[in-house]
Amino acid sequence: MSSGERNGRQRSASSAYFLDSYAVIEILDENPEYAQYARCAAVLTKLNLFEIFQACLRKWDAETAQRCMHAWAEHAHECPLHVIAAAACMREQHKRSRLSMADCIGYCFAEHLGIPFLTGDNAFEGMENVEFVR
Repeated sequence: MSSGERNGRQRSASSAYFLDSYAVIEILDENPEYAQYARCAAVLTKLNLFEIFQACLRKWDAETAQRCMHAWAEHAHECPLHVIAAAACMREQHKRSRLSMADCIGYCFAEHLGIPFLTGDNAFEGMENVEFVR
């Protein structure tokens, strides 16, 4: 049972989520905890595509990394400038947590869109609007 289920936040596969790069890699790795999110209405940014490509390159090879990046590219959205500013403020406020730039932008973009931020990053556990799954 995922922590999302344990917290009573079970959502349908048709729900929209902002998927951080960790979540995408877990879906690609067929982690059973992420199975319910594999067909969700996914949102991410081009920064996530970079991280996905890099992770796939480390795990597999350049050809697989290309395929994965292109498969997820249709879910990449441009985020507004005020989201970038909010993400910079968030990162500054959480310096000790060492949140990545891409994750801060993703979290703030999810808030802007009114959708949950799906992650397995421990730094986000317990934060508002986060669906934390490990």
